[in-house]
Amino acid sequence: MPARRHRALRFKLPPVKTMADVDAASESVVGAVARGHLTPAEGQAFSLMLEGRRRVIETQELELRIRALEDTKRSYSSVRRKKL
Repeated sequence: MPARRHRALRFKLPPVKTMADVDAASESVVGAVARGHLTPAEGQAFSLMLEGRRRVIETQELELRIRALEDTKRSYSSVRRKKL
């Protein structure tokens, strides 16, 4: 078994399912670094993971918004065709 290069961390992040959750988790990471519970490098690693999660959430939200716009356009187009 290869030697472990980094220490195991005992740091709990809150669930990250919304943009507000990303913000709360980021605050947790910053606070943990400030209190010395995480090193700056560990805080940066957590922040990179949170940035990835933020992008996933953003993409999901944009997909929902685009789908809603497309559905609205389809509904509007079908109503317009019926009137013509």
